[in-house]
Amino acid sequence: MSDMLGTDLAVARRRALDKLQATYTLEHGDILKLAQQVYDFCAAATGIALYEYQKPFALRIIQSMLLEDGEDLSALFSRQSGKTEAIGFVVVGTTIVLPKLAQLPAFENDSRISKFKHGVRVGIFAPTYELAGILHERINTHYRSQRTSEILSDPSIDINLPKGRASLALSNGSFVDTNSAGPGTKIEGKTYHLVIVDECQDVTDDKIKRSIHPMCAATLGTLVKIGTPTTHHCEFLDATDRNRKRTVENHKELPVHFQADYERAAEANPRYAIYVQKEMERLGYDSDEFRMAYRLHWLLERGLWMAPEVFDGAKILRKDTMSIPIKDKTGKRKSKFTRPDYPSTHDRTTPNQIAAIDIGKANSTVVTIARVWWDNPQDARDGKVAFFVHIVNWLEIYGDDHEKQYPQIVDFLKNYAIGSLIVDSTGKGEPVFDRLSVELEEYDIDVHGFVFGDASKHNAYGLLYREVRDKRFTYPAGPGAERLQKYRRFEQQMTSLTKTWRGKYMVLEAPKQKKGKGFIQGKDDYPDSAAMLCWLANRTMDDKADSTDNPFFSKESIANKAKHAKAWFREATRNRREFRKRGR
Repeated sequence: MSDMLGTDLAVARRRALDKLQATYTLEHGDILKLAQQVYDFCAAATGIALYEYQKPFALRIIQSMLLEDGEDLSALFSRQSGKTEAIGFVVVGTTIVLPKLAQLPAFENDSRISKFKHGVRVGIFAPTYELAGILHERINTHYRSQRTSEILSDPSIDINLPKGRASLALSNGSFVDTNSAGPGTKIEGKTYHLVIVDECQDVTDDKIKRSIHPMCAATLGTLVKIGTPTTHHCEFLDATDRNRKRTVENHKELPVHFQADYERAAEANPRYAIYVQKEMERLGYDSDEFRMAYRLHWLLERGLWMAPEVFDGAKILRKDTMSIPIKDKTGKRKSKFTRPDYPSTHDRTTPNQIAAIDIGKANSTVVTIARVWWDNPQDARDGKVAFFVHIVNWLEIYGDDHEKQYPQIVDFLKNYAIGSLIVDSTGKGEPVFDRLSVELEEYDIDVHGFVFGDASKHNAYGLLYREVRDKRFTYPAGPGAERLQKYRRFEQQMTSLTKTWRGKYMVLEAPKQKKGKGFIQGKDDYPDSAAMLCWLANRTMDDKADSTDNPFFSKESIANKAKHAKAWFREATRNRREFRKRGR
């Protein structure tokens, strides 16, 4: 019965969409160009120069209003980073210009634009009327500024403002309605083109879903939820999680989630940077207050293995180089570790890189390459030795035909100066491990097997979490990397793993995904490959290769070749001339 109902709804939706699109005259690209022109008008009318991280958010609201996509946009911004300013920028500009555009011959036949002919209706909601009044006053101030007043009095615009500051109703029919969304308020029955829910984390779920959401139904309007993290689960958290995932999966579509922590705001605004530094000293970097208000951490247990905000610390947004002076047989020299912000398609000059291969059983095979700063061992919090590890590149091969996959894996490895390799040798992966062990032995590459079990997976993922948390495990996340599908898959899988416990072991599982009429198990190929990679780079020096608790099975492992980190480094940095001479 439910399947039949779902099919009927899908058919009805398709028919409604076809009927609505028959009233459109502008192409999708034309609407996006128009949205940019409206954005430029907003900038001219208000005199506000938004920061770089605010611009995509403001533009997306305008795009949604003009595309009539009925989106539910979310914005997670740190305190005082400018989310209110961005909203005021959009509201002031659109309420002035959209009714004027709707009257022009070029747009009056497109129902998405013509619906603004009698004005743009904006609703502002917050947990209390006083909080909603902050945004109301900001918008009112912009309306009455000298620059905006000149725009309004232009003969081609000719809009009058009400005399009092309480009302925001323009003579062109546009108005901004300010309301409290407190638990006891009655706000049902209102209709808007644009709804803003400020401090959304403090508005009750029932009020948002039952009272506010329907306000955009008749107009196919845009709903914008803005706020900061809190200590309890709420609809705003669901919206940010839902939109973050949609933004990753639908990479060719327009984004629906926007986020800016204190670091992005501080980079754009020096005054903000100075103040937040003082806040960090007053409150403490790891205090609850600073984590929620500025680092955008949700302080609640959601069952996720790693919260997205924690994983954000592993991003290398721009290429950097770390350097330390060290001593060796040649005397003093400097050791450098470069972390590029874009995946490297080949790198045969950096010696002793490492690789991890997660063999696909029902999903994909994923190969991860990384460089390690062997010259600079670190003291981890548990008293053991750790190393900086930076992912260089990924390879994902779909399907489970390992015979066809094998030459692709080898060809990919040839692009890098690999010193050590770890392979998922569980079940079907064992033949691949055996074959690689024999083939790569002549090139002096250490090949290790990893058997996934409760204990080994618990230990490997525990180590990976520690290294990400302490910012020693990083990956390229620059503007170019974001466009790559493998980058988006890596991020999505890493931040969606859920955790439960089986006795003393942590059990990780990818969330199930809807397929057809049922659900299938989600993918964790990238996380498994990353966990093995981290284990290979940071495993303790006194581990025994043949220990039952150790997932390594190669008797010639690095651990048996050295007794401590320095000895391991000397062994691991042997010259790979033969390997490079053969073009591998």
